Amino acid sequence: ESRIYVGNLPPDFRDRELEDMFKKYGRVTHCTVRSNGSANNAFGFVSFDDPRDAEDALVMDRREVDGHKLLVEMHHGDQPKPASRATLFIGSLHEKVTEQDIRDEFATVGEIKDVRMGFRRAQDGRQHAFVDYKYP
Repeated sequence: ESRIYVGNLPPDFRDRELEDMFKKYGRVTHCTVRSNGSANNAFGFVSFDDPRDAEDALVMDRREVDGHKLLVEMHHGDQPKPASRATLFIGSLHEKVTEQDIRDEFATVGEIKDVRMGFRRAQDGRQHAFVDYKYP
């Protein structure tokens, strides 16, 4: 495989910016950014000439770009992919809830790999979080 998925991009991110971010890992043959219907973030796909370059680009997973912690993984198309992580979505969080509050509350479920806090919506000041657990 030579295609990666890049999630949680800033909402105004462009194809060229994504290509510039990943071209240091190898020759990019195609790159596209799409909106997921949310004003808070976007996602994209990057295709490389060499599958090894796509593997190398996975080091960008969890890197922060403009306040967004990226989710970078191999794209498996329509084929089912093996579970590589277990993620819990938590919505409608009060604006005063912190990442540490989330870690403290949800650590009893399993070993937490990462917590990604979402941006507040202008209307109600609520936020959301994704809790990534280590997966066996």
